[in-house]
Amino acid sequence: MEFIPSENYAYSNVGYILIGAVIQEITRELLEAYFKRVLFDPAQMNNTYLPLRRTFLELKDNSKFQKLSLGFESNPSPKQRVFNSTEENIHFDKLSPSGAMISTAQDLVKWNQSFYNGYIIPSFLVNMMVTKHTPKETYPFYDGSDTLWYGYGLDIHEERGEQIYQHCGGKNGYQARLSYNPKTNITIVNLSNVSKEEPSIFTCVNRLRDLL
Repeated sequence: MEFIPSENYAYSNVGYILIGAVIQEITRELLEAYFKRVLFDPAQMNNTYLPLRRTFLELKDNSKFQKLSLGFESNPSPKQRVFNSTEENIHFDKLSPSGAMISTAQDLVKWNQSFYNGYIIPSFLVNMMVTKHTPKETYPFYDGSDTLWYGYGLDIHEERGEQIYQHCGGKNGYQARLSYNPKTNITIVNLSNVSKEEPSIFTCVNRLRDLL
């Protein structure tokens, strides 16, 4: 172990992979089927999937994924910025369930409305998830002035006296951030098919939030 439990914090993709393995062991159900039945269908997320197999090119052969955007990675050089396709490098089975979920902005708005209103899990569990448990120090994609906190699986960000619940992620040519303001009931979804070293996607979200 890196530290004694409850004495420190470290984000763990492996932890989410372990959760997926536990779910499959208990339910004896494929994880993609479980997610659809328990998470996606109750929120009426009809264009959200957790593919456990196949690459980007293989998924494009399926009619459900015809609009799936190809991801690019940005490699800045002194003379010009080069964008390299990641289509050969994306293997969804290597990312699930810590990533690799395919969705749309519309479906993610549905998710926030269902989740924070207690339609997915009981409200007391939602409250536990958005309770500030530990500060997230040295977080590379945060550019706010106040402390960013971590609850259970969610970031809690305070700005001008209001709390914002959010999470972000990125992998192999993609970046995403989903934010929710419970006071105004406003959701901001930012999906990008270009991954960069600098946190431009997150700065964009913050500016949009300030306008609202």
